[in-house]
Amino acid sequence: MSSAPPDDDGRAERMLRGLGEAPKHVGLSLRGMEATTPRPYAGQTVVSSWLVPTSVDPLVATRNLELTRLLAVTGDAGADVRPFSAHPEEREVVYLPGTIFVMGPTEVLEGVEVTFVDQADPGRDPAVAARFDIETVRPLVRRLLAAARDRAPVALTRPEKFVGPLG
Repeated sequence: MSSAPPDDDGRAERMLRGLGEAPKHVGLSLRGMEATTPRPYAGQTVVSSWLVPTSVDPLVATRNLELTRLLAVTGDAGADVRPFSAHPEEREVVYLPGTIFVMGPTEVLEGVEVTFVDQADPGRDPAVAARFDIETVRPLVRRLLAAARDRAPVALTRPEKFVGPLG
């Protein structure tokens, strides 16, 4: 059973098709987590059941640093909606239903509990993890979080959209 909303006029199908045709984001994007969300564990595999919005901006993903838990997702299959977004300040990257995510280690960086996540594709060689290793991603996440502390808050239209588990 799909968790997609009822779609009597084909809007969901058109949206999914459009996102599938959007330019792909290659690299890092972020998704916040509430303190009450169960902690992912390294090696856990999650398959998304619906859209997974992420942002390349830590202020968006953490509701302006209100949240202290973050998923740092590296991948190459997210739809980069920034060029045509109604809210460009959200800097949004959307992963489609059926995307496979593999949880990596969790570390505290700049006071934020960061879980590193690889978007996986079993048919791809080399795997994303081979292209975006944690030694490369860790300092990037650290720099983004440190820089976010010095920036003005971002106006968030729907902050809940960028927060929650990947499944």
